[in-house]
Amino acid sequence: MPADRLHCEPLSALEPDADARLRALFRETPSPGAMRLAFTREPALTRPCPAEGEAWAFWADAPDGAVLGAGLFSVSTAWADGRPIRRGYLGGLRIRPGHRGGTWLARGYRRLRDRFADRWPDLVLTTILDGNPGAERLLTSGRAGLPVYRPAGTVHTMIYAPRRASSPPLSVRPAVPGDLPALRERIRDESWTRWGLPGAGHARIQGPGDPMEGVDPRPGGRDDGADPPPSDSAGRVGGHALSDLLVAEERDDLAACATFWDPTPWRQVVVDGYRPTTAWLRHPINLISRVRGRPVLPRPGAVLPLRSLAPLTGGHRPEAFRDILRAALGRAAEARALVMLALHERDPLLPIARLVRHLDLTSRLYTVDWKTTDTPGLPDPVVPHLDAGLL
Repeated sequence: MPADRLHCEPLSALEPDADARLRALFRETPSPGAMRLAFTREPALTRPCPAEGEAWAFWADAPDGAVLGAGLFSVSTAWADGRPIRRGYLGGLRIRPGHRGGTWLARGYRRLRDRFADRWPDLVLTTILDGNPGAERLLTSGRAGLPVYRPAGTVHTMIYAPRRASSPPLSVRPAVPGDLPALRERIRDESWTRWGLPGAGHARIQGPGDPMEGVDPRPGGRDDGADPPPSDSAGRVGGHALSDLLVAEERDDLAACATFWDPTPWRQVVVDGYRPTTAWLRHPINLISRVRGRPVLPRPGAVLPLRSLAPLTGGHRPEAFRDILRAALGRAAEARALVMLALHERDPLLPIARLVRHLDLTSRLYTVDWKTTDTPGLPDPVVPHLDAGLL
């Protein structure tokens, strides 16, 4: 019998001790690379980000109570092919050194699958940062008990230094309640080629005249009496308040829309340290970066001030997204924050995003399921909706 104890619980139900031990694991297991980054979840896992949907954790405790490893799983309803689907994301996988070879990970995945029974989401995504071959080998090994990881392309997470536009794009503004009917129509239309867009079911576009019926994201799809996220007179989109949305207008028409929000009250990226060569070169690199208007390498221990930009529409009008990106960089300058934008390699907005100076962090995207048939991860020309603040 395994010596460790396995758990699988919704974040909202975590006991304080379990919450504290899981957060300690995230702090103490940074991702490897030239810049070591710790992805922390302070001040508490029990207050998940509203944009995440239903969030779960599975983890294994050693006999002495230390957490050997853990993973996070979130489920929400979203749009794909013009209809609501159940979308999931597997992330936050952290394993203490020396415990990669145990059986807890496969058993944890099976426990997660059993929790959702026959209601495993229609689309589950996960990303693995380049430069982390150990995690990639482990998860894609096909070991008994692990789900099937299907390659689905490369994700480019672009980091932009804030900058003030010399002539702010006047066509870009925060969303208002009057935008909701157009947003519903645009997001549904966009979902034929951009899967996983928020705005349906319990993460629906809420506001006056909302015609959508929900798709229950909870295990088993049962109505357990819980209320969906609260609506308000201003409306919400996928857990985001309208103040978190930027819209680009052209001749009074909604040309493009994106979420632009601050994830740091729930999720933080902390610089744990650098490889020796990078640490030695950090100061000269920063001098060059400042001259070129690029992000600098922060000091070890710094929490990165971040804003996440994620397009909801605009694939048919890339030039409109260019104005949204410019406006987001200007707003980030007011907060002295960096802007994150994650796009798939096939995304038609990627050439526009690359026109502005940035740092590019690449990762491998996978779909995750329990099917044994050889099916493609994402059919061409579909691209996934990605939000760097939730990856």
